[in-house]
Amino acid sequence: MRVLGSPVDSWPLSELRRRTTYVDQQATLVEGTVRDSLRLGVTRPVGDDQLLDALEAVGLRRALLGLPQGLDTALGRGQGLSGGQRQRLAVARSLLTDSETVLLDEPNSNWTAPANAASPEPSVTWRPPVVSSSPATDCPPSATPGTSS
Repeated sequence: MRVLGSPVDSWPLSELRRRTTYVDQQATLVEGTVRDSLRLGVTRPVGDDQLLDALEAVGLRRALLGLPQGLDTALGRGQGLSGGQRQRLAVARSLLTDSETVLLDEPNSNWTAPANAASPEPSVTWRPPVVSSSPATDCPPSATPGTSS
């Protein structure tokens, strides 16, 4: 198996982790704020405008700003998100990284059709190459596996 043009076993694990972002099907939340969760693994300074843009891209901006403390709302034990919201948050986080590749494990398995204005259809534009475990027909329209912009 090759990753970014080189055999996977030739990569130091730390370098592979730096260059790759993985979005898990379960999208487990870490305890902390929405802001903390979005910045997890992001190595450069990211301002609120960039965080909000990433949330907008995945259809979560309105819903998360509607939480009691917006970006400062604690997640984990005190405040839960639906499975679809957790996945969208993880995808938003991946948009903020400088990764060269994004690996998606069933990227929209918990996403539901936009039944209300709080969860509009995402409009993700992928910068890095994307590898997905879902066929193209199962992905949101602008998050088609293997595409990038």
